[in-house]
Amino acid sequence: MRNKQIGEKLGMSEQTVETHHKHIKWKLQTKHNTDLVKMAQYLS
Repeated sequence: MRNKQIGEKLGMSEQTVETHHKHIKWKLQTKHNTDLVKMAQYLS
């Protein structure tokens, strides 16, 4: 799902979604979106 679509579903701007995404990757020490997906699959 693209940031624009996520923002529309959550009622926020695309830029806000990108900022949250960037902060999540920084906090979890990941560089790529695929790392986030792998981590989510591992934790669920």
